[in-house]
Amino acid sequence: MDGNSNLKNTSSLAEKFSRLVRYGLVTIVGQLAILAAMFVAVDSLGYRPSLAYPVIIVLVYICIYFSSSHFVFRSHDHKKQSPRYVAAVVVFYFLNIGVYTLFVEIINLQYLLSVVLNILLLGPLRYFIYGKFVFNNQETDS
Repeated sequence: MDGNSNLKNTSSLAEKFSRLVRYGLVTIVGQLAILAAMFVAVDSLGYRPSLAYPVIIVLVYICIYFSSSHFVFRSHDHKKQSPRYVAAVVVFYFLNIGVYTLFVEIINLQYLLSVVLNILLLGPLRYFIYGKFVFNNQETDS
């Protein structure tokens, strides 16, 4: 019995680590897409960073939903998770915009540095919320 328990704990730990690595990969790709799109929008097309950023993160969030659902958390119950994802996106959208605006408009940090700092600040919180609230389809028995 003790051997099975240890095997399950090891397997669970390995899956959690694997999920974290997959989340990191999706996050890196998504954030690189944001950085590249911001560079094009601001430096090549001349848009203001505070106008380009909200549009770009909406497009990236859509891609992250499908990547997180299929690749990271391997949860395919779209009927349950889609509304939870939308709720999380709305909250993180305003957090992202608020923090980004604070960095760029108030503190006067460079716009790409502000993107990176935003990722570092909100990324861990987003992983926790996605794992516990959005893509967790386990029923809780009280």
